[in-house]
Amino acid sequence: MRGVHRESAKEVYDVVVIGAGIGGLSIAALLAKTGKSVLLVERHDRPGGYAHGFKRRHFHFDSGVHLVSGCSSEGYGNGSTINKICRAVGIDPEPLFIPVPAYARAVFPDFEIPLRAGEATFVEGLTERFPQEKDRLLALIRLCKVLAEEAMLAEEVLAQSKATRVSPMQMLGNLFRYRRTTLAEALDEFLVDARLKSACAMLWPYLGLPPSQLSFLYWAAMMAGYTYEGGYYCRGSFQIYANQLAAAIENQGGEVLLNSSVRRICVEHGKACGIVLENGQIIRAETVVSNIDIRQTAELLIGREQLPNGYCEGLERMSPSLSIFASYIATDLPISEQDHAHEGFFFESFDHEASYALTQAGQSNWFSATLPSLADTSLAPPGQNIIMLTTLCPFDVRQSWRIAKSGFQQWLLEKAERHFPGLNDHLLMVESGSPRTLERYTLNQQGAAYGFAPSPDQIGPNRPGVVGALPGLFHTGHWTRPGGGVAGVSVSALLAAQAVLGIAKQEDFWKYLGLDD
Repeated sequence: MRGVHRESAKEVYDVVVIGAGIGGLSIAALLAKTGKSVLLVERHDRPGGYAHGFKRRHFHFDSGVHLVSGCSSEGYGNGSTINKICRAVGIDPEPLFIPVPAYARAVFPDFEIPLRAGEATFVEGLTERFPQEKDRLLALIRLCKVLAEEAMLAEEVLAQSKATRVSPMQMLGNLFRYRRTTLAEALDEFLVDARLKSACAMLWPYLGLPPSQLSFLYWAAMMAGYTYEGGYYCRGSFQIYANQLAAAIENQGGEVLLNSSVRRICVEHGKACGIVLENGQIIRAETVVSNIDIRQTAELLIGREQLPNGYCEGLERMSPSLSIFASYIATDLPISEQDHAHEGFFFESFDHEASYALTQAGQSNWFSATLPSLADTSLAPPGQNIIMLTTLCPFDVRQSWRIAKSGFQQWLLEKAERHFPGLNDHLLMVESGSPRTLERYTLNQQGAAYGFAPSPDQIGPNRPGVVGALPGLFHTGHWTRPGGGVAGVSVSALLAAQAVLGIAKQEDFWKYLGLDD
């Protein structure tokens, strides 16, 4: 039985972190850097969560992460979170992350649209067919930058306003104005041509909701990241980043315990005070950080009887995101950067709302294809490539995923054949993961890909914060603020580390860790 004989080296720590996704790894590394004794517990045999990778023969695959932003010191105010975390904990981000300037393209029935890093190239790529909309699109992407900058300061500004009674509107005016706005409403405000609106919204699958349901604020933060900070791929797969964060924890005297499950979070006198491993080992800690499904944390690890009245009911009212179905392919089909971007989105319609409705029914009419071996040739032998085919997918498709998996895989391969002619005659290996696969490996409810869905009523103050419902309890990851994606969970780690240490301002936090810029 996995984990039965695994025990931590000590039985008392300053901090215990549950779950070695990027959020858990990041906060563990940051707190270890400050001198805290840290234990990170993970039920899988490797760190990473959705960012973990795997190897098949000579091919290296990412399980779920395709691209990240925030890896460069350049960007927008208060951003570059991953870059700062890396430098703070002793990781050099420069050789680790490969810039991907032409990071995505969308293929629609009538034309293709590229997405490129950089404000000018972003606008030029999208408005080549719509030159009359250039100024309007420029105004939109610049607003995204402003919103991203305000969002990074929101937690500390709101905290300061409570103490000083100064209205946060003075510093967060745009954030307040657009807090209830959907992406569709924002696109209608700035753009005219319906096809350009669809092209501009092409990355909605990254966030799991169509424009009419997706928070404009969360989309704006994502687009500001890719446009002003740039898109990056991790050299050797994102497993390498997870491994380096785990090594940073250990280099600072922390401990990473793999193949070990947590049975319970200990609560005494209303305060979280440690954990019990599945093998029965009791580990005491002043601080417990949960980087796992927040409902499971509440219901299974703590128990309703230990939590404030109405807390669990509030979590039950929130809606999780859809899951994904992914096929991992190795091929010797020639693929060039001239014909394909790092990530391609292939839509049969400009109507993202109709596409999402079909997706909810398990009948997607779109898919994405990620080609990481174009950016990093070490992932596959010379003359060969890896491809990750993905579509959003509900957990419930009215039959067991053991039965449904082969049909979904065949559907993706048939769709891909239209855009990669000859692919099915050049398959070296194919392996697929379903929503059940995601649930099995991460225990995220129904394999939710992005935690709670990022609708306007489930972001910001309406989303669970990093400070938990009990003293001594904190949260990181995509179930908490700000939301899903590697960039989002990295920010959650920053916010939670600040909360644990009691450092209100990000500027002061980074200085405390030795970063002066």
